[in-house]
Amino acid sequence: GEGGGFMHGAHLSQFVPDTSHRLKIGYLSSDFKQHPLSYLINNLFLFHDKTRFEIFCYASTPSDGSHYRDKISKECEHFKEVYMQADVEIGATINRDGIHILVDLNGYTAGGKTEVFHMSPAPVQVLPGVSYFGTMGGKSMDTYISDRIGTPPEIACTQHTSAPHCLYQEKMLYMPNSYQMNDHKQ
Repeated sequence: GEGGGFMHGAHLSQFVPDTSHRLKIGYLSSDFKQHPLSYLINNLFLFHDKTRFEIFCYASTPSDGSHYRDKISKECEHFKEVYMQADVEIGATINRDGIHILVDLNGYTAGGKTEVFHMSPAPVQVLPGVSYFGTMGGKSMDTYISDRIGTPPEIACTQHTSAPHCLYQEKMLYMPNSYQMNDHKQ
C-alpha cells in the first residue's frame, strides 16, 4: 500500500518476490467464524500450493467455537489470534512475519481493520470483492479483485485512472469468470 508505514508501496505488477522462498500471503479478518464469508472461503486454504505459498491467517476476533473457525485455523499454515492486539501491534506482527501480500477480508464491514492497512504492513495489499464489494476509496489498497460484470472497466478506469468518472483508486485484477468464490462442496 501507499499509506506509508512499515514499507514503501509497490503495485502487484511491480512486486517481484524472492523466488527461492515461498511467497507469504496473509489474510486479515474478523470473520473466521460462523459467518457468510467463512461459508464462501471454507476450502480456500486447502487450494493454495504449499510449495509456492506460505499462508498466514490473522483473526481479529476471538473464536466462536464454530466448525468454520476450527477448520480455517487447521488448514491455514500459520493461524494467529491478534484480537487482543491494538491495530499498530497487528501491523507490526504482520510486518515481522514478512508478509508479501496482505488480503483484507473485511473492507468497511463490521470488525474491519482499515487502520492496519493504512499503516501498510505489507508491500502489496489486496481487497477481494468476495469480502467487500466496492472501493476503499484511498491509497491503502493496491489491488481490487473483481470481474468485468461486477466492476466494469469503464468505471474502474484500469487504463485512465484520472478520468472524472473513475470510481476506484485500486488497480483491478479481473478474474476470468466471476470474482465470487464459493465452497465447492456446499
